[in-house]
Amino acid sequence: MTRIFLFTMLWLLALTNPVSLGAQSQSRSFLSSDRKLEQRAAALARLGKIEEAVNLYLELLYKNPANSNLYFRVSNLMPGKEFAPTLLQILDDLLKTQSGNTRLAADRGRILYLLERKLEAQRDWETLIQRKPADRFVYTSVTNAMLQAGATDEAIQVLTAGRARLNDQGAFAFELARIHAAKHNYQMASREYLAHLDQNPGMLDHISNQLIKMLGNDGAFELINTSFDEILLKPGPHQPILLARAKLLLH
Repeated sequence: MTRIFLFTMLWLLALTNPVSLGAQSQSRSFLSSDRKLEQRAAALARLGKIEEAVNLYLELLYKNPANSNLYFRVSNLMPGKEFAPTLLQILDDLLKTQSGNTRLAADRGRILYLLERKLEAQRDWETLIQRKPADRFVYTSVTNAMLQAGATDEAIQVLTAGRARLNDQGAFAFELARIHAAKHNYQMASREYLAHLDQNPGMLDHISNQLIKMLGNDGAFELINTSFDEILLKPGPHQPILLARAKLLLH
């Protein structure tokens, strides 16, 4: 994929010396052509022509660096440590003009983590949270980046600390449940799922299905059943919890 790197270097050079794309009337004509290019890039990616798809996305990103979705399409096509230095260069240039973009800044931490620069990654993520300690989107953006980098334990710590900062013990229950389930900690996963369901009855079917999926693991039923007992001992009607238990028992 050497041509990707050549195109990227040209893109970085151009980004540091931006050229005007003309008046707004011109931008409208670019819009339709850009959409066609984006569709073409997506089609190339589906066909496995990754290098060509990346080059098209980078071309579009240069023309519209504020469209961070284009960066994430590039990063999805360039996973792993091999491409991390290139993505880091692109991110650093994007963040010069978009320092407030939480998703980009969080992904920078992911790239640093992949490059074994874990302390830098942790500092980046913590700085993001400290800027907006009451913003839930920041926590989810940071922990999504952590999970993609394989920093699972760190993600749990961030969400747990976020609860304390927000003074809300029910915060991030669904996110924590998914992480604990992935780690095969079925007791913690079921506790978090049920806590989330108790506050969000509309999630009954989805959460019941997640609990049912866990039943195929040895000892999971006993742990999940204990979590039901724990939450039903708390004051309140807990109707969605009772319905979820019935679904599990029927299954």
